[in-house]
Amino acid sequence: MKASLHGEVLVTVCLLHVPPQMSLCNEPMRELSNPGASGSIFYLTSDDEFILKTVMHKEAEFLQKLLPGYYMNLNQNPHTLLPKFFGMYCYQCNQKNIRLTVMNNLLPSNVKMHLKFDLKGSTYKRKVSMRCPV
Repeated sequence: MKASLHGEVLVTVCLLHVPPQMSLCNEPMRELSNPGASGSIFYLTSDDEFILKTVMHKEAEFLQKLLPGYYMNLNQNPHTLLPKFFGMYCYQCNQKNIRLTVMNNLLPSNVKMHLKFDLKGSTYKRKVSMRCPV
């Protein structure tokens, strides 16, 4: 199965579940604007079910170490709102490795958000404005 990301760049995605394959492969994905501070690019499947995120080499290594315990936590807490990772993939484009994670979309487009918080696990190099939003 293949999913188009940028014009001629194609990613081969082989997942165990049929619904993710259908979501990833039936129609083009949408690139989400405003990437995070990490420079990651996010893609959303056309059915709004899954998010693909590009990850740097160090983040991929960290996730590989983290995922066995993360998986155990998800199994012990089936109603968690933590994202579920369906896979991590690496492909080469112009002799450069591109790493992608596939996860469920926790914030569907049809849900109207009244407030939005960007929660981080660290205060390192982070500042907060004391100004209250209007």
